[in-house]
Amino acid sequence: MKPFLPSHRLAALLFVALAGFPAALSARNLIEAGSGAATDATARANGPEVSARFRRDFDASSLKPDERLVILVSAGDGEVVYLNGREVGRVNMPAGAVDAKTLALAALDEHKKGLYTRLRVPPDAVHQGGMNVIETDVHSAKADGSPLFFDLALKTLPADAPLPQPPEPAKQVLEAFRKNNYIPPGTLIPDGYEDGGRHMVLDAQDHATSGREILVVDRSHDPELARDLEFARTLRNLPPMECARKLSEYVDRVMTPPGGMRLIDATMDELQHEFVNKPLRIGDVRDQYHAGVCRHRSLFFKVLADEAGLKTALVRGNYVHLHAGGSGPHAWNELQLDDGRRFLVDTTLHPKSEFPEITTPAVTSSEISRRYVKPDGAIYYATAAGQATSSAAK
Repeated sequence: MKPFLPSHRLAALLFVALAGFPAALSARNLIEAGSGAATDATARANGPEVSARFRRDFDASSLKPDERLVILVSAGDGEVVYLNGREVGRVNMPAGAVDAKTLALAALDEHKKGLYTRLRVPPDAVHQGGMNVIETDVHSAKADGSPLFFDLALKTLPADAPLPQPPEPAKQVLEAFRKNNYIPPGTLIPDGYEDGGRHMVLDAQDHATSGREILVVDRSHDPELARDLEFARTLRNLPPMECARKLSEYVDRVMTPPGGMRLIDATMDELQHEFVNKPLRIGDVRDQYHAGVCRHRSLFFKVLADEAGLKTALVRGNYVHLHAGGSGPHAWNELQLDDGRRFLVDTTLHPKSEFPEITTPAVTSSEISRRYVKPDGAIYYATAAGQATSSAAK
């Protein structure tokens, strides 16, 4: 299982390879802390068939007063997490007292392996400004010696706050996108830009409401995005097509769940449940969830591409499933070169493939024309054959 990316703000803890214990029990740790060096985590086996305990000290002195902690944990089959001796959450475990022989409620389903559960840490459970101890008991559902796995990350998030009014430049761009479903090349995404999906509404005071999380672009206060933008700037001297390919692959890498795309729906459901109608910085999406669907990926790509000096568009429409039938909401990008050629970039469905050209109807393939359509089903990208058919019909 690919590990969750470490947090750059406070600490990330990674424990892997629990198999055949106690003899072969091992724990490997990766940590990036505000103040320094990683130290070894400790693990104790509670018998080869049932459970194991992990313990780690961490320094919370870099935690800001307005920040909160979130624990992300993935384990099989169940786990109980403690902070400074206080239980802060349990997953797939029975209620009541738990000891070394307690079994998890059920074996972990295959489709849930690698899925991270988020546990919000009560502020009063943290020793701010000092050392803390985090412990996790991992339990099997069967006393048969089945291998266990465990991965845990400790993340920081800013405190919940109301969504501010977007500044005028951001308001103009988001209003144009809501109306036209298109942000053209040359139009940068301003700070304060908000995206709550195509059903987001603004009230008379320009406050956004949405049934989904509201993505916010805020370069000045988003440290994770700042690191992404730094990476984008390193690509400025590359040819545009090569630069775009590297950015597309980067977006796919940081917005694909550690367990793969099979976990994308469950991860997005958790994100929406936690942040419904709340602001969420675009950098926090990939840092906190390591996942994103087309709305997140296309906006993220546009912001990075702007920073890298590319001419790109943000497009919203529908994607038609030619063989399965039907269509669904989708978002993608366009890349425009200095010679006028345009290419379609889809960081969700085709992040690593060649970008199809859409410059003119003569070079646009019929498959692209049929698959990528406007929200009302109208044609976005005409083909020469389609134009000929339309002319003949007249």
